[in-house]
Amino acid sequence: RRWALRVTDEFFRQGDVERDLGIHPVTLCCDRTTQSRVAIQVGFINMVCAPFFDSIATIYPGLRPDVDRMCQNSSTWASFSDAELEESRNIDSADLFHPHTPYEDALSSLPSAASALPSTPSSASVALTHLPSGGSAVGALPSSSLGVGALPS
Repeated sequence: RRWALRVTDEFFRQGDVERDLGIHPVTLCCDRTTQSRVAIQVGFINMVCAPFFDSIATIYPGLRPDVDRMCQNSSTWASFSDAELEESRNIDSADLFHPHTPYEDALSSLPSAASALPSTPSSASVALTHLPSGGSAVGALPSSSLGVGALPS
């Protein structure tokens, strides 16, 4: 919720500047006089995120539960009002994640980011650091690194 507020605050400030400069019409998602914060959030999920990740989930079916959760998230956002979103501006961020979710358990069991890093550079990073002048990064990677599911780490 806090990030939705931050993003829409920025959008609305941009719209205010456009209005002050006499730009008409004001960019659609930046016009605080015609837009709802909740509608911007729902629209972004439904018009940008959902089509993209739905396509990705056809290639990687294991992502389907995440796409389904994203659609549920959109429905949850649609149930909010802008006033309810504004009320969350001063809520401690820890309170936004309760009741306890399975994600908290999953995140707490993950190793720290530093311990997850390899101790030696991957072949892909070595290849990218030794590009010939004017060379292409894609051409420098071994062809086996370019296949689906074989993204360099």
